[in-house]
Amino acid sequence: MSHIINPNNLPSLEDFIVLCNKHDWMYGYSDDHSVWTRGNSEREALLLCVNNGGAEYARVFREIALEPPRG
Repeated sequence: MSHIINPNNLPSLEDFIVLCNKHDWMYGYSDDHSVWTRGNSEREALLLCVNNGGAEYARVFREIALEPPRG
């Protein structure tokens, strides 16, 4: 997800939904520090999109973060 770090180059809302659905929402429970580091970096990138993308990005993030995909 490093390609979305630039806030002026946000992913489309559809791509953002895919990124949120692919994010490992349980990374914080991992015993593997590299998994935690990657998950934390991805979460920060998603939050950057939320902060710069507006209400629709925030709504998508909130909905998916509160009920992350299973599987």
